[in-house]
Amino acid sequence: MQPPALDDRVNAGLNALDRHAWRESYDLLSAADRDALLGGAELEQLGIAAWWLGRLDDSLETPWNVSMRRISPPGTSVAVGAVRSSSAICDGGTQ
Repeated sequence: MQPPALDDRVNAGLNALDRHAWRESYDLLSAADRDALLGGAELEQLGIAAWWLGRLDDSLETPWNVSMRRISPPGTSVAVGAVRSSSAICDGGTQ
């Protein structure tokens, strides 16, 4: 049996979460995250699976990861996005 395609991992991970198959969901979504396939909503779901598995560090890290991905345009490192965001805040919202 071949491993699922990349997009299939996200869908399968979300479906596993709906079934409360926490380990399966965590494994699939973590693998998809390593390949940068998860958006903010999917990262939040990964955090839920981590919580139910007792992986508290992973679960608590998720909100930070979600916010960093939302401020970082695609193809930009999280650090660059964070610097841009903090600069905008310090400049009163101008970039």
